[in-house]
Amino acid sequence: MNQANTAGTASRVVPKGTGEVAAARERLARAVRAGDRHAMLELGVSLLRCEPAAPDAGVGLLKVAASRGEAAASHLCAVIAAQDTQSDRNWDIALDYLALAAEQGSETSQRELLLLAGAV
Repeated sequence: MNQANTAGTASRVVPKGTGEVAAARERLARAVRAGDRHAMLELGVSLLRCEPAAPDAGVGLLKVAASRGEAAASHLCAVIAAQDTQSDRNWDIALDYLALAAEQGSETSQRELLLLAGAV
């Protein structure tokens, strides 16, 4: 599958059972330490979705992965920013991440920008 278009499948390698989550996170953490930006995406999603959750750490990993060119992470950062009710600039930040994801090759983000621009 094209990594640039994997926003909806980011958590495919993280098991749901709590007994397996720690082991999966450790495998992902090793890959992150080795510089694997896709592992950053996967671990970030795990920290957001699986117990024990660590949302701040998860979002932090997604931001780093986005800055390193992971389109799916950039797209998820856009979604998260759009929902941030604590920021007055949430839509500006969301659009910046959406544009970044589109530049990084996310077809989903490219279509969403066209939709927002009224071109669809």
